[in-house]
Amino acid sequence: MDMDIIQPVISRFPLREFEVRRLSKHDPTFQSICADYAIAVSALYHWQEVLNDGDPASLQKVADYSRLLDELAAEILVKLDKVAPKQ
Repeated sequence: MDMDIIQPVISRFPLREFEVRRLSKHDPTFQSICADYAIAVSALYHWQEVLNDGDPASLQKVADYSRLLDELAAEILVKLDKVAPKQ
């Protein structure tokens, strides 16, 4: 798996880096979620950069991508919790 794709996930969950790396090597569904997350991060950064003095369309895009990132992060956590070592 391309390390650039999992880097945003590792940045969001730095304490889960080992699990992210391990799961990204073996789980195609997790790889897809990570790719979606990386794309959404990139899109959010783009819309934050072009945000024009309260332009409603830009504000809506920022809100939409922020919400999408939260949803994807929740999916990622579910996957990570399934493979986390039991204590």
